[in-house]
Amino acid sequence: MDRAHPDAVTDDSRPAVEGPCGPAPADLADAVETATERVLGEGAVLGDGQRDAILAALRTDTLAVLPPAAGKTAIYAITGAVLGGRTVVVSPTLSLHRDQVAHLREAGLTAEALNSELDAGRHDAVLAGFAVGRIEVLVTSPEQLARPDVLARLAAGSPTLFAVDEVHCVSDWGPDFRPDYLALAPAVRALGSPRVLGLTATASVPAREEILDLLGVPEGPVVSESAAAAMAAGARRVLGADVAVALTGVAGPTEQDGMPVGTLCVAVQTPQVSTTRTFRLPGQRDQMRQMSVITALDHLRRQLLPPS
Repeated sequence: MDRAHPDAVTDDSRPAVEGPCGPAPADLADAVETATERVLGEGAVLGDGQRDAILAALRTDTLAVLPPAAGKTAIYAITGAVLGGRTVVVSPTLSLHRDQVAHLREAGLTAEALNSELDAGRHDAVLAGFAVGRIEVLVTSPEQLARPDVLARLAAGSPTLFAVDEVHCVSDWGPDFRPDYLALAPAVRALGSPRVLGLTATASVPAREEILDLLGVPEGPVVSESAAAAMAAGARRVLGADVAVALTGVAGPTEQDGMPVGTLCVAVQTPQVSTTRTFRLPGQRDQMRQMSVITALDHLRRQLLPPS
């Protein structure tokens, strides 16, 4: 489906929607809503961190620092859909490549991985498919982007979004372990300078500045969200109800293999149900383990809410 570029704002008298980079025109918000339904399904609601990251990335190069389970794949998928054109995603491991491609395909997007698992024939076919527009999202590695032949063929596809998942690897791994991470800024220029979107759950304030510098976008805004807010959004998505979530204190290292134990309190209110449940979950306060949270919320949904 063809989509208008967000810079091509139409005449719209409706009030603007407040975003992290200033007011966003109402037609841009409509485009985000349409893309959200395409990627996540009808009636899907973005978390505040997701929404802010998308609105920022539609205006300028952006770094999003969001907790685990905040739905980062949806952020670049929706941003790419609204920008139009094609998206290149840099991801650090082959297992993440497989997972992300699977999730994107489940959302109805045409997605492929470009990595060392492909034989020469398949590698060439993926590059050709991206160049002619058969592939909407290409998930690859920094090592692939260090190859001039790969960059030249990807540039032929005129990508509009360059997303770096687990972008903390740029500063954590680039200097010592995987130096090709340090070549991402030149790769962006070789691709025609598409919009840059970095995504991570782990970046201190000094690291955020370093990441933006290494990506070649030092003036890019940083969008962040607390773990508690991300949990609230996740609970609303899983439970399909009006849900409030509070993430409370962390106990000291005890029975969970030396890991601290967090407490997730979920207050559920629907026309049929009003109750509170508490779950003990392994992990740090700021980085609750994604599967533990999803499992707990799904258990609560099955326990309290009628089948849909």
